[in-house]
Amino acid sequence: MISLKRVVVVVCVTLVMMVLYSCSESASAKDQMEQVDEEQSDKKEEEVDENEDDGQEESVSEKVDPIIIEAETVTPSDDRWKLKTELLGFSGSGYLVWEGPELFWKGTDNIGKIGAVTYDVAVKKEGTYKVILRTYIAKENPEKPNTEHNDTWLKVVADDFYAIRDASKIYPKGTGKQPNPKGENGNGFFKAYMNHNGAWTEVIGTSDHEFHTIYASFDTPGVYKVTIAPRSNYHALDYIKFVYQ
Repeated sequence: MISLKRVVVVVCVTLVMMVLYSCSESASAKDQMEQVDEEQSDKKEEEVDENEDDGQEESVSEKVDPIIIEAETVTPSDDRWKLKTELLGFSGSGYLVWEGPELFWKGTDNIGKIGAVTYDVAVKKEGTYKVILRTYIAKENPEKPNTEHNDTWLKVVADDFYAIRDASKIYPKGTGKQPNPKGENGNGFFKAYMNHNGAWTEVIGTSDHEFHTIYASFDTPGVYKVTIAPRSNYHALDYIKFVYQ
């Protein structure tokens, strides 16, 4: 016969083993749950990273590059425009210089009618663009080094073509919009001038003694027209630039 003492020992051993097995299972289940939690956490972090990357890619894709039109890409019909390369620092294959007569103070109706050169502007993104001419005073005048040979007529066919200085917004005469710039302008042309001698510059504006920055707004993508015409002679033009605002 099996003694009572042996039975008690067997039962105790069995109970201990069951408890240990149960604890082992619990620990294993806990480890598995922790592993699942870690995997889910890692997955969430990866999703966040992917979302952040997507946002960065979208931001890059929304960037609008400046539109640059080299002056020499259109051959003027008036041969008094000359293609030059003497002034170092130009872009493209050269720059244009008007070597005909000065064409200012000839009457509003005549503005932009002589020597006009028209370019296509391929606008891929609707919106407002700052309009810049990169120019150079190509003839020295010791008495007025910054204010002679320093301007060109400029017109952009856009949904809105205007210039701004602080709260002041102006339009060229001939557009049916007011107010208009101080000084000579007309037929939809601004007098676009600069005052920097001895260097290529992108600083261009309009309105005498009240420098206004020039803008064009386009409601839809498409191909638009920009026209430059001579005003001062020897005002060298390197390119026309549209910068998205």
